[in-house]
Amino acid sequence: MTVSAVHLDPTGKPLRYKIENSWGDEIDNDSNAFKICLYHDSFELRVHLHFMIPPGELDLWDYCLRKLFVLRATPLSESMLTLGSGRRNLIPKMTDPSLPAEQRVDMSRSPRTLEMREWQIHVNTFKKWPFRPMLQ
Repeated sequence: MTVSAVHLDPTGKPLRYKIENSWGDEIDNDSNAFKICLYHDSFELRVHLHFMIPPGELDLWDYCLRKLFVLRATPLSESMLTLGSGRRNLIPKMTDPSLPAEQRVDMSRSPRTLEMREWQIHVNTFKKWPFRPMLQ
């Protein structure tokens, strides 16, 4: 999204904002969604979004979250069994001591205590699993 202050009053304060989004050519000339302390003749603000769930992977995330939160207080080492037969074989891929600490998941923790980084590791491991259930 790009925001530009283009219409100023006689004192130099913006009256209207021109907002151009990155999803198309639509422009909203009457928006005043931003409150600014310091006013400029013109300015540009570029917002770069980083999505934690990559496009096209929502079904994988939804499946893992739903299955694991059924047993949200149960350690991952046990609650992972709800994801499918043989899922326990992937535990070494997420707990391997040769991996850096930020690439491992503590299997004694419950799903409700996991951080986003750990969910990403878990879902990515599930995604690479050749025997995962087919999702529609």
